[in-house]
Formats: sequence, structure tokens, C-alpha cells
Amino acid sequence: PISSRPVCCDFGGACLAGLRWVTTARSHTGTPLPRRPHQRLARADVCPSPGGRLVIVGDVHGCALELRCLLDKAGFRPGVDALVLVGDLVNKGPASAEVIRLAQDLKAFCVRGNHDDQVLEAWHRVGRYAGGIDQYANRCLLDEL
Repeated sequence: PISSRPVCCDFGGACLAGLRWVTTARSHTGTPLPRRPHQRLARADVCPSPGGRLVIVGDVHGCALELRCLLDKAGFRPGVDALVLVGDLVNKGPASAEVIRLAQDLKAFCVRGNHDDQVLEAWHRVGRYAGGIDQYANRCLLDEL
């Protein structure tokens, strides 16, 4: 099973601090864009282990326990199988920071969804949430600190 691990966020270095932004390109809302927004990958780049599976999960919405249960039920094998999270990792559920940490630990490929973009707007103090993360209405990460 996927082991449970406490989420460590002190918001000086916070959960989002592990994400590196090395570009000045910005989305229409002002959040930084990845260096390579579209990337073609060969199967060996995604699932390097023989027999590895591509497991795709969408709309986790901060439900880390449910994600762990789903991965356990699917028999997900870290280091063998590859995980792709397709949008909305955060918000709504009780453990958004834990979902981010789990995605990092499992080296998941992620597609940014609209809820993820909202949190990034607040983190970077741009767009609709220029007031910053402490003013962000959803408080999906603050409540976990």
C-alpha cells in the first residue's frame, strides 16, 4: 500500500515551494507557465519499467485518503507504474497539501486544472487572487498548516 506520510508545511517554505518556476512566461491570469507546456513523451519516458502501467486519475480535489485508497485498490506500484493526475489536485477536500506532496513523492505527471490555477494565482499574488494566499477564499492549503 501507499504509505501515509505527514504533510509538512510551514508556509515559509510551504508545499508549493518545491515547485520550481524558471520561466517568465505567464498564463492569462498571471501565473507562471511551465518551461515546456506541451511535451511529447515516449512510453519509456513515462513507464520505464517493463510491465509498468499508466494510471490516470482526475479531479482529486484535495482528497488524499481517497487517492491513496484508489491507488491501493488499483495495485499501483511506485517506481514501476506511472501516475498522471489530470487537473484539480486541490480544493474542496480536506488534504490538498497532502495530495501535492503525494504527487511529488510518486513523481506523478500532472495537468493543471482550474482549481490548481486559482491556488497558484493566490500564491503568486496575481489575477483574481492578487490579495495572496491568506486572502484566498477556499483556504485549501492554509487550513492544513
